[in-house]
Amino acid sequence: MHTRTLLTNTGTVEYMPREMLTGEGYGSSADWWSFGILVYEMLYGSTPFKGKNWETTLQNIRRDADITLPSKPAVSKHCGRLLKSILCASSSARRLDTGVKIKQHKWFRDINFQLIRNTTPPIVPKLSDDLDFRHFYRKKDESDVSEEEGDEPITRPDFEDEFDGFDWSRGNADPHWTMDPTVEGSPASRHQKKVITGFRLDDVEIPSEKSLSENSSSGNC
Repeated sequence: MHTRTLLTNTGTVEYMPREMLTGEGYGSSADWWSFGILVYEMLYGSTPFKGKNWETTLQNIRRDADITLPSKPAVSKHCGRLLKSILCASSSARRLDTGVKIKQHKWFRDINFQLIRNTTPPIVPKLSDDLDFRHFYRKKDESDVSEEEGDEPITRPDFEDEFDGFDWSRGNADPHWTMDPTVEGSPASRHQKKVITGFRLDDVEIPSEKSLSENSSSGNC
């Protein structure tokens, strides 16, 4: 079966597989690597290769070594083996990099993937309305705490009040994590001069609106 190999870098850095960062080319296995990162983050609250900054995270991913799971919280034997088999060194013979292999793992033994769309989830949150956010984490303030903790349910403010004064600006981007080359100090800003068909971006002359208008009127389109 033909497998398409891609060379572009796309996605969130912490979820990128090694083969994407090294330029070796990647296929659908990159998605299953990201799946392993997601499972890890849902269990431990952080991604496994996250460093103190953007460059350190990339170095941790490129190291190409098996991961070590934290001691807490404790996870089942099969869960631990699944993570170690997805997020392992690229040379490891036990690496799970296809959907078929992962679905056959013992951690999923009780799941019928053929009927999963018709299966009732083990936890179904009860909502009072479409804007009920009680199951999302929210930092408490004085208005959330009654005289005796837990006596009264926390009442959420009106939804519209949450966005009072919100100006929709993007704020100050963290230079360690942003992929925006216009942010001073970001890795992308230090490498923004890319070669495009033999020319650098600063060597390409951008035509003005006036010249485009003149060419259009003279028939040089």
